Amino acid sequence: MKKVLFSLFAIVALLSIAFVVVNFFVSSPAIQEDKVSVSETSAIILPHFDLARQQRQAFEKKLSSQTAPKKIVILSVDHFGDGGQITTTNKDWDFGDLKPIVNRQLFDSLVSKGVKDNQSVFSNEHGIKNVFPELAKTYPKAEFLPVIIGSNLSIGKTDDFFTNLYDQCSDCLIVGSVDFSHYNPNSLAQIHDEFALSALQNLDEKKAFQAETDSPQILYIISKWAKAKGDKGFEVFAKGNSGEEAKNDQIETTSYIMGQFSKQISTEKSTTFILGGDVMFDRLINHQFLSSGVKAVFANFGPRVFWGADISGVNLEGPISKEAISDDVSTDNLVFNFPPNSIEALKYLKLNTVSLANNHTSNAGSTGLENTKSVLSNAGIRSFGEPTGLTSESVARFDSGIPTSLIGIDLLANYDLQSLCNKIKAEKEAGYFVIVYPHWGNEYQTTHSSAQRDLAEKMIDSGADLIIGSHPHVVQDMQIYKGKPIIYSLGNLVFDQTFSKETQQGMLCGGKIYQDHIELSFFPTEQINLKPQFARDDRRLGLLNRLFANNDLKFLGSDTIILSR
Repeated sequence: MKKVLFSLFAIVALLSIAFVVVNFFVSSPAIQEDKVSVSETSAIILPHFDLARQQRQAFEKKLSSQTAPKKIVILSVDHFGDGGQITTTNKDWDFGDLKPIVNRQLFDSLVSKGVKDNQSVFSNEHGIKNVFPELAKTYPKAEFLPVIIGSNLSIGKTDDFFTNLYDQCSDCLIVGSVDFSHYNPNSLAQIHDEFALSALQNLDEKKAFQAETDSPQILYIISKWAKAKGDKGFEVFAKGNSGEEAKNDQIETTSYIMGQFSKQISTEKSTTFILGGDVMFDRLINHQFLSSGVKAVFANFGPRVFWGADISGVNLEGPISKEAISDDVSTDNLVFNFPPNSIEALKYLKLNTVSLANNHTSNAGSTGLENTKSVLSNAGIRSFGEPTGLTSESVARFDSGIPTSLIGIDLLANYDLQSLCNKIKAEKEAGYFVIVYPHWGNEYQTTHSSAQRDLAEKMIDSGADLIIGSHPHVVQDMQIYKGKPIIYSLGNLVFDQTFSKETQQGMLCGGKIYQDHIELSFFPTEQINLKPQFARDDRRLGLLNRLFANNDLKFLGSDTIILSR
């Protein structure tokens, strides 16, 4: 009897153990998934630029081990301008041995909300063709929907599309098929890319909409999507540009950044800037562009140079008129007044600030100055600096990233040096990186004067971190004082002083400001028939050599220096 009871007990015990084991493996698949680190990714960015194909495929392979989305929306830029504002298709895709499934329910929903159904625009769109087949291979069980986002889509309509998409497919993986900076020299592209990356890392969709990419709209959508999904930052898998690949700082480049949004907070902060020298639109400039408008003066430059920086500005060397100005081409006319369409030229460059601290700003009197400030403000362009002295309007503060102040001062007019030093000190004590933008020096001299040097040293002793000057109408040299850079003059960006080679040359200064260091990049320019463009080869090298003469500097490439803060 005891043997029978023991046997029954043993059988019951074995059955209980078996039940527990079976129940564990049947009811606990999540625990098994955790063992292979499966996680959800809300949004990723992939370049369609095939220079980055190998990195893109390596990133996709990494993602396949981390996440298994059931629905994927691919957002592509509209490269050919024939896709309307927002376009999709429910066509049957065939990639040879891959025939991805289209999510027709999402298609129907978006079309009912105004998204256009137009299959034809997808046939040549490489923003889709270069990315979709790889994703279909990576996620063969997923359902897809490709969408083309128009390049002229307003922020309001972009927001509406985001809302509709999120309402219908909040569990979708969003893929942004986006390339970054285009057509700029390597170092300038890197400044633009730092701005865009900062927007992504901080999930700042409004800043993303200002980035110099082939689709700010997609960066806006994808940043807002990640924020809605509870992400905290953006992890870069790879980035670069074709200039780096070619080891050439002069050629036009295309950049790429790829990565994924995550729950990790991005910590490094930065502020980017691009500043140019003197700009005027009177006399020969107005005359030559009477029929086309002065915006055409930048036809060789394009709209992407200043686009995509926290601070982008020039010295505006005169007032903007309310009415048409006289067609006076005499070079001895030193009372400037710019045509009303000058504001279109500044907007075309996507400037967000200009200095009015110069000796021509008040040429149309106080009424002309106030009209200039009003026109700039209405265009979303901040002005700083006054024709004389210092006021509350002499400083422009930029508070994102590394807080930065721009102080404009005309040192050719009456001013109080102690007031200037106090202003610099106050901005520094308030926690700002201080850039002073003085109007000073002797015209047409390619080296700085002792008076400029003395003033620069006093400003740095008061707390200035960087000095970038204007007025001499030629590029001057630079110096480093107590570890702080002094760029004495950026020369002319646009001016009708055609009497010498030097007065038709200029320099852009771009930078990335970090907590512990700054990177400064310099881009020589030249005017050809009054139109500025980047200088090349020996002309570029000559201007860089003039700038860097007699300085022991640490270089990144041929045009960029690094300085500790």
